[in-house]
Amino acid sequence: MPEVLLDGDWSDNPWLSPPDVVVFADDFARPDGSIIGQHTPIGDLVWTKYVGGSDPGSDVVIRSGSAGPTIASSNLLVMGLVDAGTADGILIATFNAGEGNTANFLPFRFIDGSNFLQMTVISGNWVLRKRTGGTYTILVATGVPKAPGDVFTITLRGNSVIVAINGEERVNILEPDHATATRHGIGSLPTPGNADPSSTWRDISLTIPGSWS
Repeated sequence: MPEVLLDGDWSDNPWLSPPDVVVFADDFARPDGSIIGQHTPIGDLVWTKYVGGSDPGSDVVIRSGSAGPTIASSNLLVMGLVDAGTADGILIATFNAGEGNTANFLPFRFIDGSNFLQMTVISGNWVLRKRTGGTYTILVATGVPKAPGDVFTITLRGNSVIVAINGEERVNILEPDHATATRHGIGSLPTPGNADPSSTWRDISLTIPGSWS
C-alpha cells in the first residue's frame, strides 16, 4: 500500500491532482459603463468587442439596475469576448433573461463572426448551434425553455462538448469545428425597437481542472 501524505502541497504527493486553474472569471460587479477594454477580475484578461455590421454605437455595457451586461445595439449581432488562450476548460455562466428578447446567446470557441459555437434560444428553448463559414447549424435542441437564473456548465476538451443546464446534462457530442478556438464570451442580437432588450449574463468563468494535467 503506498504511503499517503497528509500535509504539504499537491506536488509532494503523486496521488493528488494539481489544483484547478481559473483562467478567467467575471461577475460584472462594476460601475455603469462599457466593459470593453476592461479586465476580468480573475485572470486579468481584456474584454474585446465583435459587432456583426456597421454600428458605431454598439457596445457591451453595465447599466444601473441590470443584473449583468446589456448589449447596446439597434439590431446587430454583438459579442463581448475574452481570449482565454485555451479552447479547453469548463465554462460556467448564469443567464439573466432579457426583456422581450429571445436572441441572447453564449458564444464560445469563437474564431470570427462566421465561425463559432453558441448556446442560444430558438422558439423559446435552448439549443447548441454552430456557425461555420457563415452558415448556422443546430447541433442539439435541448428542449429546455430559457428562464432567468439558468446556469450553464459547458465542458470543452478536444472535440468533446458537454453541456449541463441547471446541473442536468443536455448535450454530449463530438464536434471538431472550431475545437482550437480560444475566445469565449457573451452576446445578443437585440430586438429592434426594444429599449433595453438584452441584459444577458450575470457571470462567466472558465476553469481548467487540475485532473486534466
